[in-house]
Amino acid sequence: MLGKFAATAFVAITGVSILATATTALAEAKSREEWKKEYIRPTAIPFPEENPYSAEKAELGRKLFFDHRLSGANYISCATCHNPSFSWGDGLPK
Repeated sequence: MLGKFAATAFVAITGVSILATATTALAEAKSREEWKKEYIRPTAIPFPEENPYSAEKAELGRKLFFDHRLSGANYISCATCHNPSFSWGDGLPK
């Protein structure tokens, strides 16, 4: 009988502890505005110094992204799934 009581008491104490932790976490959670201030979009894309941006690299990337010859079957490109018309997604619901 004592074993069952001890197990029930343990479950109850654990539940209260989890609830108290969750309540504290919610109280300390940042608001949406606080997150927006912390994670603002950079004003410029940070390119590595050893590999700076160039128009030629951007054009090469565009060509490779739309080139179907890179697939094993020679008919699928990255843009097949990552469609620019669907904000670079696949258009499927999340």
